[in-house]
Amino acid sequence: MNGPDASYFKTLSKSDSEFEAYLRGTFSNELMAVPVRTLNVQSQNEEVTFEVLVKKDISRPNFLLVLLKLLRPQTLTFSVGSMVVSFVAAQRMKIPLDFWLSILTIFAVLFFHAAINLLNDYYDHIKGHDRINPNGGSRAIQKAWIPAYQVQRLGFAFFALAVICGVPVLIQHSSLVVVLATLSALAGIEFSTHKLGLKNLGWGEYLVFLLTGPLLTCGFVWATSAYFLWQMLLLGCLFGFVSLLFYHFANIENIFLDSQVHRKTWAVHLGIDRAKKFLWVIAASILLSYTAFAISFALPQWPSRQTLLPEEQRDLLLLVSMFVILAVQLILICVQSNRLLSPLSSDFESIRNRSLRLHWLTVICMILALS
Repeated sequence: MNGPDASYFKTLSKSDSEFEAYLRGTFSNELMAVPVRTLNVQSQNEEVTFEVLVKKDISRPNFLLVLLKLLRPQTLTFSVGSMVVSFVAAQRMKIPLDFWLSILTIFAVLFFHAAINLLNDYYDHIKGHDRINPNGGSRAIQKAWIPAYQVQRLGFAFFALAVICGVPVLIQHSSLVVVLATLSALAGIEFSTHKLGLKNLGWGEYLVFLLTGPLLTCGFVWATSAYFLWQMLLLGCLFGFVSLLFYHFANIENIFLDSQVHRKTWAVHLGIDRAKKFLWVIAASILLSYTAFAISFALPQWPSRQTLLPEEQRDLLLLVSMFVILAVQLILICVQSNRLLSPLSSDFESIRNRSLRLHWLTVICMILALS
């Protein structure tokens, strides 16, 4: 029975005029279309079977819980955490940061990161990646909690909030800040919308590294103080590589699905075995970046004095302790990952969550060490 009071199934091909409307959820005010089967994704012969449900009969959480699920707050530390550590490090180095500009910058980046998460959910649904990946995205669209077009609108709304918070910063410190903000915005929009297809060509990893690493730490300090510190570049490399570890691991987990939708991640390019071994390269890059930052921060005058002041000894002890913690965690992640024979293993999710917690741990330890 087809009508507003009963659910039914409908199959549409990409050439059908209603195809996009069903994907976006704009075909009806009373009904929701949930894709239950997708064939020939990202081809001219793509075909999707929808289960069409009555909106009033769908069980869903309240809007705030849905929004929280869409925002994926556990990943927001990739941006906010890096800026908080940059703020603490700059304060410790006696860099005159503008407090209110710092707050506005943090909120601008937070809203921008939220916009990227939302738009990424929308475009991965439209492109088909999240329709064939049972673990892709927030799953809010696929569970019929919210139509795709509303997720897109929320993404644009958060992007507008980011612009509003960022305008005073751009006015206060123009020139380089404008360039960095523009590059970051373009990279973030491309990462979430795939308009140029860079994410599908293996550029996603570079975008993640830059957006959560050097562009973020250097841009934050410059925007709030007009100072460029090469130590912030090293700090950015540290956080960029930690984020890259999580992203690369997630790509290993999704290697078969990414290959199916022609997304050429590093994992797809390398293959499963070499991609798992490459985790060791990223881990080594994390430790090297950390060591370079620790030396530049804790021992800036050591070569000329040949002795350590008590404060430098304390800093060095804390930073060495953190190095040990990071090294142990990285070894455990890489060893456990390389033992897994298939990306379909249920253990992958627990290790991926461990790599996410590594970023939180890095933020917490760095704040304690730099305070």
